[in-house]
Amino acid sequence: MQDYEFEGFLKAMALTAEVYDKELNKEQMSLYFELLRPFELDELSFALNQYMKEGEYFPRLASLIKIIRSHRSVKASEFPKLPEPRQRTAEEEARIDELLLELAKKQGRTDWVKKLGDRLKNRKE
Repeated sequence: MQDYEFEGFLKAMALTAEVYDKELNKEQMSLYFELLRPFELDELSFALNQYMKEGEYFPRLASLIKIIRSHRSVKASEFPKLPEPRQRTAEEEARIDELLLELAKKQGRTDWVKKLGDRLKNRKE
């Protein structure tokens, strides 16, 4: 996945989180994105759909990667080495906070709404 696909990634993960009544956090989503970066967004969507057919809990990284690899029918040794994580820009961080704020509002998480709202307000000052 490319950086410009992060928003699509977040939406897919947020939908999955709603299905499993799971709360997402910024650190977890950043980790998932970085470790799933070698794969295409379409492959992740496929893996999430496959997983939700039988998975009882929010999917772990290993489960999603296993589904993608199985779908590709490629040996694990043929996958490229994971890239080093990079620092996000202030604009990217603000956009992540905005998306998480939207999700927190939908889930009725007033504590997160306040925290993220304050963080966004402080960024603008």
